[in-house]
Amino acid sequence: MSRIYFHSPTAEAEVSGTERAWMGCLTAAIGLAIVNGHDIRRLAEWLDVNLFGKRVDQFQLDRELVDAARLAFRHITDRQPLTYQGHPIPVWDLTLNTVMQVGSNPARLATRLHAQCEIHAWVDGPNRAWLADLIDEGLMSGVFRAQIADRTPGWDSVTALLRARDDEPVVTSYSVCDRFPHSDASTWTPPTGDDEDDPQWDAWYDLAEDEQWRHGMEYLRTGTGHLELKPDDFTTIYPFGIGLSWLNLEAHDAEDRVKAALGIGSDGDDPR
Repeated sequence: MSRIYFHSPTAEAEVSGTERAWMGCLTAAIGLAIVNGHDIRRLAEWLDVNLFGKRVDQFQLDRELVDAARLAFRHITDRQPLTYQGHPIPVWDLTLNTVMQVGSNPARLATRLHAQCEIHAWVDGPNRAWLADLIDEGLMSGVFRAQIADRTPGWDSVTALLRARDDEPVVTSYSVCDRFPHSDASTWTPPTGDDEDDPQWDAWYDLAEDEQWRHGMEYLRTGTGHLELKPDDFTTIYPFGIGLSWLNLEAHDAEDRVKAALGIGSDGDDPR
C-alpha cells in the first residue's frame, strides 16, 4: 500500500495512499466542473482540441462531448489534448490552478499535496500548527477522510506530528518515489575522486542524517517551485506550470492570457 510521508528531522507520520487517490479525484472533480459542451465548442474556435483523435465538431451530442473532454483532460499521456498555435497547454496545470482559484483552503491543500507530495511540499516550523488546523478543517468538511471502512487513513498522526513542536520543518514524500532527504533534492555535490566524469553518488549514504537534512533543506528553501506551504500566500499563489486555469480560458481576453502565459507575441511569433 502506498503512503504519503510527513518527515521531520526527529519524527515521521504517514497517510494511506488511498488519500492520494482521493485527493486526485477531488481535484479533478472540482477543476473540471466548469467543462461543458458549450465551453469546449467555443474553445475549439481558437484552440486546437484533440479528444482521442476526434474533433469537437464530430460530436453531435454535448453529453458525449463532455464525457470525452473530461476523460481527455484528466488522464495525462504524451497526447496533447489542447494546443495553441502548436504550443501545448497543459491540462494538468489548468485543473490544478482552477481549484487554487475557486476551492476552499482544505481543497487547495488537497490539490497541493496531490500535486507536490512527490517533489517534497513542506512547511516550516512556525507554520506547523497552522497546517494542522487546516487539516482538521478539511476533516470536518469532508475534504479529508477520518475513516475509510474499518481503516483510518492516518491524518490524526500527521496533525499530532505537526503540533508536537515548532522548531523543525516537516517535508512530504510519496512512497513510490524518493524519500526525503535524498541526493537529487539537495545542494550536495558528489565527490569525483580521480575521475571527474565518475561522480560517487553512493557517498551520500555516508553523510550523517543531520547533514543530509541540511543539504535537503537548503535545496528546498532556495528553490523556485513554490513548494512551501505557508499561510501568507496560501489563498493567492497559483504555483502550477504556466499559471492558467480553466476559468482563464473562459475570460473575455482568454486568447491574450494564453499568449502571455506561453510567451507568444501579439503577432503570433514566439520570442523565446
